[in-house]
Amino acid sequence: MVCRAAAADRGGLVLATVRVREQTLRQTQQVLERTVAERTAELRQQKAHIESINADLVVARDAAEASRRAKAQFLANMSHEIRTPMNAVIGLTNLLQATPTTTEQREYLTAIESSSQNLLVIINDILDSSKMEAGKLSLERVPFRLPEAVRRLGAMFRFATETKGLTLTIDVAPNVPAAVLGDPVRLNQVLVNLVGNAIKFTRQGGVTVSVQAVPVPEADAQTEHPSLPTAELARIRFAVRDTGIGIAADKLGAIFEDFSQANTSTTREFGGTGLGLSIARNLVQLHGVSWP
Repeated sequence: MVCRAAAADRGGLVLATVRVREQTLRQTQQVLERTVAERTAELRQQKAHIESINADLVVARDAAEASRRAKAQFLANMSHEIRTPMNAVIGLTNLLQATPTTTEQREYLTAIESSSQNLLVIINDILDSSKMEAGKLSLERVPFRLPEAVRRLGAMFRFATETKGLTLTIDVAPNVPAAVLGDPVRLNQVLVNLVGNAIKFTRQGGVTVSVQAVPVPEADAQTEHPSLPTAELARIRFAVRDTGIGIAADKLGAIFEDFSQANTSTTREFGGTGLGLSIARNLVQLHGVSWP
């Protein structure tokens, strides 16, 4: 009887222990389930919040993109309408200057012509920048005489350099091809922007434009023109140097951004929109040339 009682007691103790453990496990499981449910609810709320933010960002991005396209499209379409009256003002001013006028009237006409030309440059810069932004600016590929195109810069800027007492030197190396395929209008636009800036920021001395043909590295030649012998390929390097005020090293990257100039006093003293060098950079990139 004693043994049976002892065995019954041990059996009851084991059963009680098992039940206590089962209850502890159930409580632990319940705690874990509540924790998982709470965390899951939090994650769902966070996910819903993030999705709401992403939806708002998508809407804002689409609205900004639509606004940008509309602005670029509008300015691109307005090119003819804006330039035509400006050219008319300049043309009529030139005609009026050819008629008998008094000294005072000639001064007024000169001021009108100068202001009109400055305004036309600003209009052209804004419209060209908008065309590039809208992806509507493309390059032609026609044959033209490169040395003659570069040397015409001398005639274009003769008045500007003589007025400031500067020299303008055009140096075309003998190894430059007489004729090339490309877009002479856009090449001229890049060079005019660079030379115009050089003259604008130079008070004494002069500006030098140099053009030379340089060999194409073997690796580049095989990648860009695999069907042509490397010996027949050459790259044309253009350089514009001046004796002007120079550019601070930490501003070299910024001046090629839209509407950027070296400092705030530059606009006040020299004028300009800050678009000329940006347009030159974009046109160079459009030719497939990497920009530093």
